[in-house]
Amino acid sequence: MSAGASAEAADVLAIALEAGLDVRAAIELAGSDSELHLPPLVVRAVELSMETGAPVAPAARAAADAIRDRSVHAERSASQVAAARASMHLLTGLPLGGPLLCLLLGVPVSAAYGTAMAQLALAAGLVLTALGWFCARALIDRASRPPTVQRPRTTRGSMP
Repeated sequence: MSAGASAEAADVLAIALEAGLDVRAAIELAGSDSELHLPPLVVRAVELSMETGAPVAPAARAAADAIRDRSVHAERSASQVAAARASMHLLTGLPLGGPLLCLLLGVPVSAAYGTAMAQLALAAGLVLTALGWFCARALIDRASRPPTVQRPRTTRGSMP
């Protein structure tokens, strides 16, 4: 289910509760459309509200807002990762520009890269390009991972 449909289901639930329906009827209404199913975040929010006696409608609204915020964050992250990947591909392809330019200009590649120093520079460039590729991949993969939340460790007798 898309984030938009999830948030819409949570909104339908909140509106139904604010209109005076009981929780079960509101849940049935929110989940009645085959496209709309209550996401786990909303179900947990409703369950917690019912256990604690807190109003359910504000919890459903908060869950809908959280789903929308997550969706916006995911879209922004995907856009930033795509830009980083595009830069990575462009920078990886640039070293090919020298030999290709030689071919376009009609200069033999061996004339441009025939000396020992040019070959050493070419080898160093290839090694650094590969190293940059692997570093960029590691950074992008790390940045693409969803955040994790760890519970704080508590010792006996202390409050969390």
